[in-house]
Amino acid sequence: MEWIRFAGEWRETIPTCGMEPWQGAKYLHGTTPRVAKKAKCDYGTRKTFEGEHMLKKFNLETQFNDVINITDQVKAVVAESGVQEGTCIVYNPHTTASLAVTSFWDPKGFEDLQDEICRLIPTKVDFKHQHDTPQDAAGHVKSAIVGISMPFIVSEGKLLVGSSQGIFFLEFDGPRKRQFYVKVAEG
Repeated sequence: MEWIRFAGEWRETIPTCGMEPWQGAKYLHGTTPRVAKKAKCDYGTRKTFEGEHMLKKFNLETQFNDVINITDQVKAVVAESGVQEGTCIVYNPHTTASLAVTSFWDPKGFEDLQDEICRLIPTKVDFKHQHDTPQDAAGHVKSAIVGISMPFIVSEGKLLVGSSQGIFFLEFDGPRKRQFYVKVAEG
């Protein structure tokens, strides 16, 4: 059996997929293990720990090349979750939009961000992908390069971001009805 350091304590590792139901683990320092629950996975049964967590969905209506500040919504989910120490994942399920962290102080910075992304990946008619429009094809490439999810640290019940950092939803197509998800988990 291997030991891992978790939440400042050494604990035995716990088998995951394909194992018998977990009956409990012996932890150092006399701690009590959390109750395990079963969750389906493709190759058997995976044990997950019950704990503080939250998943919240947000809806947006965007225009072409919008840059939307979602920092306050993400911070609100972290506060509402009750998680004191853990992680926060912001996820965008779209292929022509992305997420980015940048400074919120100068609104012209958002224009610079979109201008540079468009300079690097211009809308052109010779994309091999022509399912919809050249704008749509460029949006897919931009989204793949910039990214659709971002991890953050939750510390002392707050989202750990710099004093001038903001979290932004970048639209590369549009107008569209969009969503993004915020998952906060303990640990």
